[in-house]
Amino acid sequence: MAQSDLNVANADGATVRSDINSQLEALATQNSGPTAPPVTFPFMRWFDTSNQQLKERNGANTAWRVVAEVVDGELVPYSAGESADARYVGRAADNTFAGANEFSMMPTVNGDPIVESDSNDFGEWTRWADGTQVCTKTDILNGGSISSTNVMGAVFRTNTLRWDYPNPFSDAARPPKPSAHMRFTGGTFQAWSSEIDLLPTYANFIVITATSQSTLQYRIDASAVGRWK
Repeated sequence: MAQSDLNVANADGATVRSDINSQLEALATQNSGPTAPPVTFPFMRWFDTSNQQLKERNGANTAWRVVAEVVDGELVPYSAGESADARYVGRAADNTFAGANEFSMMPTVNGDPIVESDSNDFGEWTRWADGTQVCTKTDILNGGSISSTNVMGAVFRTNTLRWDYPNPFSDAARPPKPSAHMRFTGGTFQAWSSEIDLLPTYANFIVITATSQSTLQYRIDASAVGRWK
């Protein structure tokens, strides 16, 4: 397990030989390590030991993508487009990636297996075979703050906040009603949330406070349960 800058500098023979061996070790171990290699190149491979994932640099050399994950001690090719969760990916007889989720491998809830689970910038989602979908998002404001100074009767409200679901729900006639758990990071005051627009792809909501707050520092963790089919 090794990483290097993939550059052999001029030096005496013994030093150059040691440097070459270090570079070869890094290549042989897929640049394994808990953090990304210090120098990157397009299409470079890196085995992320912290997450047990094999990653590849994109052609523009701007980001990593997962190409395989360790499952039951084996490195299994990963495809987000065909099977969103590599823990339950189907495998062929030779242990190569088979494409579809393998229902028999998945945990169940009341007998219904998970058929898909993944995450993106908008949160995480899990889908069950019976059509149930659960979406969650930790810290919708991503550590930011907002003011609650708009008068609403005897209380005050924030501007409208929006949560785009990480995966859409299917039933427009009965969209999910999300719930939000607020954790305040600055000050102590009464506050609660209220949904104002509920759609299959997103929810708009506001935070209401008993007193006017010019800087409302809080963390909102949200969840929504509905149907995906």
